Amino acid sequence: TGTYLSPEIVIEKIPETYYPLTGEEIKLKINLKNKGSEQAFVSLKHKKNIAEYDEIEVISGKSFFDGIVEAGETITLDYSIKTVKTTELMLPAAIATFTNIFGEKETILSNYPVIYILSNDEAIRPIILLDNALVKAGTNVEATLAVKNNSIAAYQNVVTQLELPAGISVDGAKQFAIDSLAPGETKYFKFVVASNAVGKFDLTCTSTYLQKEIMQQKC
Repeated sequence: TGTYLSPEIVIEKIPETYYPLTGEEIKLKINLKNKGSEQAFVSLKHKKNIAEYDEIEVISGKSFFDGIVEAGETITLDYSIKTVKTTELMLPAAIATFTNIFGEKETILSNYPVIYILSNDEAIRPIILLDNALVKAGTNVEATLAVKNNSIAAYQNVVTQLELPAGISVDGAKQFAIDSLAPGETKYFKFVVASNAVGKFDLTCTSTYLQKEIMQQKC
């Protein structure tokens, strides 16, 4: 056994927003940190060289790095992408390669952030996010309702109603009211759901608001 001076590389990819509109430019940040005790020459790219991600394209900024990263140093890449399609999209992981102290090439991947590319027609967009979508029966699941104003106008009196299937119980309110939602603003509400039954359950909701006429938008 022995103690070795060694680089330790970790990467995180962070989108500026998780709810961009179709065709919108959004900024991404990639942080690469050498948490180890030795420098390393690192090649970092914003994604693997594969063509699976045709919904996005890099339009500006720096999306790659080649160079020495000292022990304790953090390298940051800032670049922008443009969305071209309304969809839920898992962004590709950033990828870094370096040679360790044993002469072996190591490959490190970042997280895979999920963004929800919204239609420009959806002025108010509610989304339910689950901390954990797969749990044992009877276990409480923490959830978040995010209500975003995609438009350039403020909206008042936005009411969002949870719609829960039979067998699902909620701890707390099932309806959430927002007095005012500014352009681009997102408001978040926490709630807890559980079920004693085994099965697959779909959680949804509807936001109701006034836009010339009464509008309803599903989660």
